[in-house]
Amino acid sequence: MVVSFYFAVVIFCCFMNCLQTLAPQHFETKFAKIDVEKAKFFVNKLKIRVLPAVICFEKGIVIDRLMYLVLLLLLLLLCLITLMK
Repeated sequence: MVVSFYFAVVIFCCFMNCLQTLAPQHFETKFAKIDVEKAKFFVNKLKIRVLPAVICFEKGIVIDRLMYLVLLLLLLLLCLITLMK
């Protein structure tokens, strides 16, 4: 499962919409988008300090975290690949 944590006021979080292009291509993976304003329990529990953040889970356990700069580079690359198709 891939969970995207976003906050509507943070301008970089708008790039997270690029993850929607991945969802139809990966049927075996569940994608979720969570507004940090509405899920403060998860933000505190997962110690999310920087937005945007994407956290990957396997069987309920965190297996990877992608934060801010890494995310921006990956999302920019994904957007460019999508535009080239």
